[in-house]
Amino acid sequence: MLISQSRLLDKIFRAMFAPIGVALIGSGIFAREEHLVSAVPPDRCYIVSLLLMRSSLPISAQPAFIREALQAGKHVLSEKPIAKDVNTAHELLSFYRSSIAVDRISWSVGENYRLVETHVFAASEVQRLGRILGFRGRFNRDIKPGGKYYETAWRKVPEYQGGFLLDAGVHFTAVLRLLLGPQDGKLKKLSAFTCQLQKHLPPVDTANATLKCKSGASGVFEMSVGSTFKGGGFSIACEDGTVTILGDSVVTADKNGHESVKHFKSEGWGGVNHEVKCWAEGMQTGKWNPRMKPEEALADLEIVGVPDVRNFGR
Repeated sequence: MLISQSRLLDKIFRAMFAPIGVALIGSGIFAREEHLVSAVPPDRCYIVSLLLMRSSLPISAQPAFIREALQAGKHVLSEKPIAKDVNTAHELLSFYRSSIAVDRISWSVGENYRLVETHVFAASEVQRLGRILGFRGRFNRDIKPGGKYYETAWRKVPEYQGGFLLDAGVHFTAVLRLLLGPQDGKLKKLSAFTCQLQKHLPPVDTANATLKCKSGASGVFEMSVGSTFKGGGFSIACEDGTVTILGDSVVTADKNGHESVKHFKSEGWGGVNHEVKCWAEGMQTGKWNPRMKPEEALADLEIVGVPDVRNFGR
């Protein structure tokens, strides 16, 4: 009887601590330097025995692999952006919701900036300060030939609208939507000027937009990967004060002008470890982080990958 119980306990232990089967599809620079490291954290063992796929492919190639993996019954964590354009993203999401048993097979999109502690804290401060009155967002980089990310064929000659502006820009539309929250984050209208300032960054490298939310709040959002402007940040004006993100710090000011500053440890590219951790915990508990839903990634893409004027119907 004791031997039988010992064998049973041994089988239970082995099943509980079975390794996670991970297929990392795509082995680009970011996949090797960030995703692969985060997929096997040294300080945590996840009690999961499921097969899954981590997709990190060129933007245009990714949807076909996502479909195939989901049809094979694998949990999928795919890279942002969700697809090369809004129409492709809608088709992929429709396929997932109509053809896959979503109660058993999950698809998450890894937008790591939505999980950065600085951004999450700033969003909580915005909610605390009441109704949003206005907002400003800014993202500027000067991408030059010769950089390791530029010197990849699929980025140098992009087969999708927006080029580097799309690839990097969805990170910052994700932050903006996180800060605006579930109500103000729903946009009603967008109008933008777009252009290509640098010959090596086709088809466009700069966009300056005005946005109006369904709540009536409006603001501005500027992005460029071809400008000599540097840096970026976000500011949200609320009824009871303002919240500003400056690098790894959040500055909160009440309406009397009294400021408090909270500093966070730099996360480098930011949030990739949180992203992989949330995904693994979702498999363990069956409760998936809503910030990683493909619908969220679609809403991020809709801001970047739209014509110069767009009315949002959702």
